[in-house]
Amino acid sequence: MSLSRAGRGVEAQALLDRRPDSLPATNAYAQRLRLYRGQVGPDSVITAADTGDVVVATLSYGVGNWYLVRGDTTAARAWFERSLRSAGWPAFGFILSEIELRRLR
Repeated sequence: MSLSRAGRGVEAQALLDRRPDSLPATNAYAQRLRLYRGQVGPDSVITAADTGDVVVATLSYGVGNWYLVRGDTTAARAWFERSLRSAGWPAFGFILSEIELRRLR
């Protein structure tokens, strides 16, 4: 995510390609990696099983960031707002969603 945000998308993709998942995982971080690898679409990141506030905040931030690096600030804003609606305030993604929404004003 950091490389993508820095405008270094080719390097970000190369890193993702060099580091395949070593274990099958379904946590929020693994799901975001699948999004950035192009293995799932943004509407498939959050599933019906993702009901916890922290998970929803984390995944919503990840999707918002994905849209942001692609230049779609409208979709990014919607996902950052979804993160905040989750009430998952302890999540890193919740905190960053607050920051991103301030930047997008």
